[in-house]
Amino acid sequence: MSTHALGSFDEAYAYLARFTNYEKRMDAAALRGVDLSRMARFVERAGRPDRAYRVAHVAGTKGKGSTVEYLAALLGAAGARTGLYTSPHLLHMCERIRVAGRELSPAAFTAALNRVLPILEEARLLGDPLTFFEIVTGMALDEFRAAGCEYGVLEVGLGGRLDATNVVTPDVAAIANLSIDHTQILGDTLEEIAAEKAAIIKPGVPVVAAPALPEARRVVDEAARRAGSNLLRLGDDFHVAADGPRRFVATVRGLSAVRFSLRNPGWHQAENAALALQVYALLAAGDARLFRADAETLGEALSRTLVPARIQLFPGSPPVILDVAHNEASFRALAAVLRHDWPAVERALVFACAADKDPVRLLPILAPLFRRAVFTRFRGPRAEDAERLAAAARAQGVPEVRVAPDAAAALSLARPGAGLVVVTGSFYLAGAVAPLLEPAAPAVSSPSQVYAATGGHEARPPRPVPGAVL
Repeated sequence: MSTHALGSFDEAYAYLARFTNYEKRMDAAALRGVDLSRMARFVERAGRPDRAYRVAHVAGTKGKGSTVEYLAALLGAAGARTGLYTSPHLLHMCERIRVAGRELSPAAFTAALNRVLPILEEARLLGDPLTFFEIVTGMALDEFRAAGCEYGVLEVGLGGRLDATNVVTPDVAAIANLSIDHTQILGDTLEEIAAEKAAIIKPGVPVVAAPALPEARRVVDEAARRAGSNLLRLGDDFHVAADGPRRFVATVRGLSAVRFSLRNPGWHQAENAALALQVYALLAAGDARLFRADAETLGEALSRTLVPARIQLFPGSPPVILDVAHNEASFRALAAVLRHDWPAVERALVFACAADKDPVRLLPILAPLFRRAVFTRFRGPRAEDAERLAAAARAQGVPEVRVAPDAAAALSLARPGAGLVVVTGSFYLAGAVAPLLEPAAPAVSSPSQVYAATGGHEARPPRPVPGAVL
């Protein structure tokens, strides 16, 4: 069928904005009715682009974003042309689709959309249009084929069973940390949530999993058994250990021991890196070139990788930590890093979250660490009311609680007198704050923050793309 091509990124973004976007409108009832039929028809009409390269598919409540970043870095260091698909984005849409370590340019993003536009328009005219996330997922799958990728690394968007990425049959699947989140969609118990995530396990496809609480572990183990999939679990089948201050050593099946440091702090990141290494080792078993990459090369790839907005330090006066924690497990990881690395610093909190979160349950994790907290809200209908957040913080005994109309005002209120400002609670808040930070400011004096003293330019957030707003 004849379809008018989109002439610019602004036109492409406007086209995408016409489609249902559950990232901005978390309609639990509607989401429960989602299935994979539209994506299945899309990939068939597109000629199964996902079969043109080997695929690693990563689900999990916490850590999946870091795991795919580390895995893509490992594959790239070994010389494999790799596509990486992540969500959501911090500043602009182009971040979501990367090839060979580079996000698509606005022109390339528009071209990727134009290639699949006839399929999208056909579905729309038949009365069954794809959703925003399904379209971008389809674009990524097709772009990796068009760009000649040998590997595609896919991060699950939400859950797993009904996520648009689950239309693929991967070469390796991975399940990062599992905890309670998105209960209105995925279920109220850890077992229900684990079942949604474990649904990415396909018959005969090997699975790599992070440590899990017994109730989640049982679900994943049973899913792997039913699928006839070999399951390797961190702590049982492969391992990571401390190897000095901010250094680690991973021993995974199929590789020599890999020693590495990490630019993002926290033991949880060492586990994510080990997860990525084990996935890499399974892929290397079928690719002689990957197998030839030595342990030093792989360790250097991990050591160079900065995962944006995962306890990311921006030096300054005061320094600012930018983090996208938005559930109990990620808040606990953040709290552990603050206690360990910044034990005697006057900390100030800048916080906003989505309305589907439970501040009464989440804020007690962070409240004891701060004397001052500033609450705000991000743009969009899913944002929680800042006054409600402030009331929850006061109930937790935070001595000084303020409310600000936007992220810039919140940052300004938090900075005076603080030794460290921590911005957390949402991808949307992190995306609003990132352009306000100045990574070229003076270096941090704390010796425990050596990971940040690697050149301010590396922490600089990507430049916004015109027309792409959160």
